[in-house]
Amino acid sequence: MSKATEEVWTAERIEALKQSRRAVKSYLSKWGLTFLDAEYVVQETYLQATRKIDSFDPERGSFAEWINAVAVNQARSMVRAHNSRAKTDQVYKNLQLSQDALVDEPQLAWEDSSVTIERIGTVLAMVKLSVEHQHLFERSLVLIRDFDGDVSAAAVSLGVSAAALRESHRQIMELAIVIDRALALHWQRKEQGLEDEPVRVRDLLACFPDVSEKTERTWLKSVPYALIVSGAWSKPEDELLQSVMELTGYSPRTVRILVSRCERLCMVARTVIESGDLLVGEIRGGI
Repeated sequence: MSKATEEVWTAERIEALKQSRRAVKSYLSKWGLTFLDAEYVVQETYLQATRKIDSFDPERGSFAEWINAVAVNQARSMVRAHNSRAKTDQVYKNLQLSQDALVDEPQLAWEDSSVTIERIGTVLAMVKLSVEHQHLFERSLVLIRDFDGDVSAAAVSLGVSAAALRESHRQIMELAIVIDRALALHWQRKEQGLEDEPVRVRDLLACFPDVSEKTERTWLKSVPYALIVSGAWSKPEDELLQSVMELTGYSPRTVRILVSRCERLCMVARTVIESGDLLVGEIRGGI
């Protein structure tokens, strides 16, 4: 903590910030949000209060009252974002290529009328540009185009194991969903005149696929939330990995792998959120 920040955050004020957590939890619980969401709101409150400390007027009330109001406003912002995403949940619940390829996993729906052919083509073009290993992308296309999602048959034809094909396809679809959501967020920010606003970690993680508690890929929920609570990439790598490990219970090796994958997905999401129109223009111009 810098000297200037220390001057702002006296012991009394830090305690007031901690106490605001109660109001935040109470507000968020009405909307079905979790304690991890509350912890994120408290972190956002800390950052917002630090930036806006000059607006605190002791003649209008105590610091505790002021910080409580800041916290509730941050909680309201999270609820608005949550409700905005809920409006498009039906689209993402139907993101499935086939039941055989990814049981209970979110995927892009070719036949979903709310996802146009042009949009699917654009997303897949972005996926192709983003993947590190092109042959994995080509395998997914073969699985979808030639075998209608039949992993076993496609694996035999491609000369790979069904498990390997299923896993690589899942990763390709994860990337597709992140790009699709990031592109939607890019257009939403542009429509609202917010395209010049900084992209927050919360925005990036909101692009991640939704997962069921019944699937083996619950890390897509637990690791991103652990990153938020841990301060994301604002702290040294070793401290971040240790914090995520403690929050998730994963082994050090697993945490390192999953955090790296989250970082990769976040990097792609940030690029699309910030430069969506430019990327779409280049892709469609090249078709």
